Amino acid sequence: MRSEDYDAMQQNLHVGLKMISFPTDVYNVLKEIGLPTYEERIREMTDIDTLSDEMLTKPEQEMIEILKAIDDYLPFNRLSGVRVYERKFIGQRVAPGFSDGINVHLLRDVLKDFQRAADVYVHEKAHHNTGAQDASMDYRNYLTLALSRIAVERLREVRPDLLKNGE
Repeated sequence: MRSEDYDAMQQNLHVGLKMISFPTDVYNVLKEIGLPTYEERIREMTDIDTLSDEMLTKPEQEMIEILKAIDDYLPFNRLSGVRVYERKFIGQRVAPGFSDGINVHLLRDVLKDFQRAADVYVHEKAHHNTGAQDASMDYRNYLTLALSRIAVERLREVRPDLLKNGE
């Protein structure tokens, strides 16, 4: 990747790759012998076993319904399904969640804690709703907008006296 591509550099760091600078000739040789790329890292982190809905426990199904209710507070929300997955093998490094443009996918372990599940769900819904990567300005702006909308909604509930004419 080019060093001027800030979004790509940050995305690589986000998925756990370390940034190392090489002259182009050295990079080309290392790539030929198998230097890991961002795309390979993403494939590794998303090489998972997706569970059928029937395999989910009642508490997991209930958690998913609660998470879906968050959609009402997200700006420009696009409909999505929620799929749950597990690691293929013990110790596999996988993403806690990801979006494929159709569904939001959540690691089963994430569903054990509501706050963690909500964090991952909102993060992945931001990807789903924007189509943008973590480090992009569109993604950051969307999360800021979503946070402000949720904060204002909460303020309406707990301090309606502060808002004039239902603003």
